[in-house]
Amino acid sequence: PAASGKASSWVIKWIQQSTARTLTYPAAVHWSGGVDHVMSTANDAVDIVSMFTIDGGTTIYASIVGTAFAA
Repeated sequence: PAASGKASSWVIKWIQQSTARTLTYPAAVHWSGGVDHVMSTANDAVDIVSMFTIDGGTTIYASIVGTAFAA
């Protein structure tokens, strides 16, 4: 992320593998609605997450754009 006082945003596309994986986000990530992202478990499922910070990553605001998109 950019230095504190400057905005940074990014979008992450996660693709599940045939062996289901889990994700652990840092404590700095705060989720919209207070609900953490849990990776979809279907093979090749696509999850998309959007993140934003204005303090160099000390606090990261995150939203789940969508889950379980077909690959």
